Amino acid sequence: MKPLLRAISYAAFAAAVLSMAPAVLAETNAEVEKRLQQDFAGATLFLRSSLLGDKLQFDSEGRSENTENGPWTLGAVIAIHDIHFTDSAIEMEGERVWLLYETKQKKFRSASRFGSNRRGSEILPADPREARRFDNKKLAKNNRVHVTILRPPGEPNQQAVLDSMWRVFLSQSTELSEAVPGYWRKLIRGLEGKREELPAPSGEKVFSCLEKGVTPPKPIYQPDPEYTEAARKSKYQAVVVLSCVVTREGKVSDIAIERPAGLGLDERAVDSVRTWKFEPGKKNGEGVPVKIQVEVEFHLY
Repeated sequence: MKPLLRAISYAAFAAAVLSMAPAVLAETNAEVEKRLQQDFAGATLFLRSSLLGDKLQFDSEGRSENTENGPWTLGAVIAIHDIHFTDSAIEMEGERVWLLYETKQKKFRSASRFGSNRRGSEILPADPREARRFDNKKLAKNNRVHVTILRPPGEPNQQAVLDSMWRVFLSQSTELSEAVPGYWRKLIRGLEGKREELPAPSGEKVFSCLEKGVTPPKPIYQPDPEYTEAARKSKYQAVVVLSCVVTREGKVSDIAIERPAGLGLDERAVDSVRTWKFEPGKKNGEGVPVKIQVEVEFHLY
C-alpha cells in the first residue's frame, strides 16, 4: 500500500501547487507599473501600424478602431514620456518622432531631439542645428499622442501585460521590414543587412535600360507630388529616388524606394509616380516592360 499512498500524496501536492499558481503569479498594479516604467518610460518604440491621430486605443490583442494610416516616417515612431498601469488599461503619454534620411550614412535621423537604437535599423540623434526647425512649440504640440492599451483579462501579470505591449509595438526581436509597406521593404531589408527577396517569376521578362537594343520609356504625364504638412512647415526640401517597372502599356508597377527623404515625402512620391504615364520602352520596335529609376523633387517656391 505504501507506493499507492505515495502516489496519492504526490497527486494531492501537485493539485495544491496548481491551485496556488494564480495567487503566486498575480501581481499588484503597482508592481506591473514599475516594470512598465523600467522598460518603456523614456524609450522610443515603433508602432506595428503608423496610425494617425493624437489618441490611439488598442485592445489587449493589439486591435484598434483607428483605421487611418499615415507615412511611417511621421507616424510609426513614438517616444514614450510616461506610462501607467490602471485597473482598466496601460496608459502612455508620448510624442511622435519624425524621421529624416541621411544619404551619406544610409541611416535614419530623428528630426527632433528624440532618438532610438534598434538592431539593424539605427536612428541617429537629431542634428542640433536642424532640430531647431522641428522643435518649435506648434509642431511639438501637434506631435503629442496618448496611447491606451486595454489590460488583458484576469489578474495583473507582468508577462501578459508585456505581451499586449508587443502586439502594439515592435519588439527588438521583430524585423522592421516586416511592418513597413511593400515599397519600403527592399531598402529596410538592406539596412537590416538582409539580402533582397526576389519575387516569384511572373513569366514576363523585365528589361533594363542598359540592355543593348532597348529604348527607355519616355514620360508623357508627370504630375508634381504634394508636400506633407510637416515638411512644408519645416521648410524641408529633398529628392526621393524610386525604382519602378514601366509596363508595355506605359503604366507604372513594382515601385520601390531606393533613396528616401523622410517626413512622409516618400509616400507622396510613390503616390505621384503611380499616376505617371509613359511611352513604353521598346525592343526591336515592340513595347516591353522596362525597369527604370526616377527622381521626385520636393522644392518650395
